Amino acid sequence: HSTGWIRHPLEAVGTSTYYTHDQGRRFANAVYPHLRELGLEPEGRVHRSYFMTRQTGFVVFLVEGAFLSNPLDEMWLMQDQHLRQLARAVLLGLTDALEEIAREGE
Repeated sequence: HSTGWIRHPLEAVGTSTYYTHDQGRRFANAVYPHLRELGLEPEGRVHRSYFMTRQTGFVVFLVEGAFLSNPLDEMWLMQDQHLRQLARAVLLGLTDALEEIAREGE
């Protein structure tokens, strides 16, 4: 994993969301609070111009569930129950964002 941050990979810890365009920000902002409920260190909602989030015609945001480069995060990710919790957190955030979009269309 490489976020481009200037720090040792073992220091990277926690959960975060990344977006480039405003459309992705809505989803990143909606998912992040659910990720925080998992008990991982908060890394934040990050606006970056990554190629994969920038060069697309789709709404894109990235979820950093935890860092494989960090031994504690890696151990967390190795538990199936945590992976299910992580997937559920993303699902709940996506649902929140889509419900908000639907309300705006009413």
